[in-house]
Amino acid sequence: MLLDLLVEAALDVGQRLGVERCVDVGTGSGIIAVSLALETAWEVAATDVSPGALAVARENAAAHSAKVAFFEGSLLDPIPDPLGLVVANLPYVDPADEPSLQPELAFEPASALFAPDRGLALSAELLEQARTRHAPACLLEIGAGQGGELCRRALGVGWSKALIHQDLAGHDRVLVALA
Repeated sequence: MLLDLLVEAALDVGQRLGVERCVDVGTGSGIIAVSLALETAWEVAATDVSPGALAVARENAAAHSAKVAFFEGSLLDPIPDPLGLVVANLPYVDPADEPSLQPELAFEPASALFAPDRGLALSAELLEQARTRHAPACLLEIGAGQGGELCRRALGVGWSKALIHQDLAGHDRVLVALA
């Protein structure tokens, strides 16, 4: 599962940086936030623009007795400083790729899959917000082939390092931007 790569990277980076807080942006069902809350002593927050997604995420957190604070709003807007580690699995599919998507993704709402600017817009916006607000790191699940461009954008908004973790098939999957 791809989210495992993101959660594993977040646990590793968070431990190395000694973070005490983490925010899961665009939490959806809450799997990332719940996993991080159960695996760490971090203060975990999660955001989403969808009230319905937040309701599901709250139910999942309660079912697993995970302590997560949920906030409705866009990206980091509803989260007070200091942020801590920023983690996200935002929509990153290029709308032009819709005809070639796997059939099982037809059940996902379009707003959970597609982003403007060839799928890069939300990731780029979050990288900029997180850097402006002095997060120590920002980790994003990304689409195959998006790593180079998102690394350039991360460095362009002031991150000192941007690294890519690849999945077992050798595709770009997780961007790690470090302050």
